[in-house]
Amino acid sequence: MRGMGAARALALPLLRGVLVVLVVAVVSLVLLHLAPGDPLASSADDPLVPTEARARVRAQMGLDRPLPAKVGAWFAYAARGDLGFSLSAGMPVAEAVAGALPYTLRLGGVALVLGFALGIAVALVQARAPESRWDRWVGGGALALWALPEFIIALGLIQLFSLRLGWLPSSGASDPWSTGGGAIRWTEQLRHLVLPALTLALIVAAQVSRHQRVALREAGREPFLRAARARGVREGALLYRHAGGAALAPTIALAGLALPALAGGALIVEQVFAWPGMGTLAFKALAERDAQLALGCVVPMAAVVVGGGVLADAAHRWLDPRRATEPS
Repeated sequence: MRGMGAARALALPLLRGVLVVLVVAVVSLVLLHLAPGDPLASSADDPLVPTEARARVRAQMGLDRPLPAKVGAWFAYAARGDLGFSLSAGMPVAEAVAGALPYTLRLGGVALVLGFALGIAVALVQARAPESRWDRWVGGGALALWALPEFIIALGLIQLFSLRLGWLPSSGASDPWSTGGGAIRWTEQLRHLVLPALTLALIVAAQVSRHQRVALREAGREPFLRAARARGVREGALLYRHAGGAALAPTIALAGLALPALAGGALIVEQVFAWPGMGTLAFKALAERDAQLALGCVVPMAAVVVGGGVLADAAHRWLDPRRATEPS
């Protein structure tokens, strides 16, 4: 019975997640249809292209259909795994997304892990001396870092580590002139990943540290911690072993909220660092008014964000027994 309850608790959020992705797809289709511009604008301005040829291409791509027909046709083809053809990329949308999605997942995954590790470490250090000058300075710095736009942090890191120190590259995912393989290639890709991942990780760490600091203070008031303190358990053990574990569950739930911020920040950070991920691909699609490619970027990223939120909520329920019996 417990297994059936856990499966039901996971199935309902998954169903809601699928509905959210469907709504995102419909809203994106409507907004792209209402947006000004034409994916065939370059050929429309070319006097050498006959009007009949432009009309034939428009009909073949379904650009002359009404909005309900476009929505129905996209879902019908997407259900068969066909996301259409991208005029701006010159290839099928699925192929363009398959080439860009791994870069974004790599960037977001490293930023999420690094950001949570830094944020939890900073919060634990703050909890050792609550309300001290160090605590106030670190808390204020985290708040200021959280408030800064991503591109400001990115430009600051480029200025320091690329232009002044010359330690790390400032753009791209690899050096185009590199001929190395194996370990050399992995090292090169890692060096290109450091700055964009660190940009996103610093923002995540600022948010996590503030959240974890409050969670640690709340956990410190739990009766079992007071009992452990009365038994003579050292404050360091109380903080790192007991309070840290109790405060970890709400912080894990924060991962679900961090994913949308990462997805939005990746759009800007990938542009600043010329990172060939979904953000760069989506920006190109919007600039070219390429609705097929834009949808191919939006829907997978929405699925990743929704899926991450469902997994974070499931992890929170598993770590916190008090939420295991809550309705989904």
